[in-house]
Amino acid sequence: MRIAADSVVQSMTPQQLQKTIERTKKLMMEASKKLDFLEAAQYRDELLKLEALQIS
Repeated sequence: MRIAADSVVQSMTPQQLQKTIERTKKLMMEASKKLDFLEAAQYRDELLKLEALQIS
């Protein structure tokens, strides 16, 4: 999953970006509950990139 590098994400409105961040957080939590820590870490990394886009 490489959402943050996607050109669609780059052109999202702040509201769309916030929804994507919330969805990614939810997916990360679900992966950790399933004890799939590799997947959870991938979502965490993506989440950090998305949050950085939100700030810039």
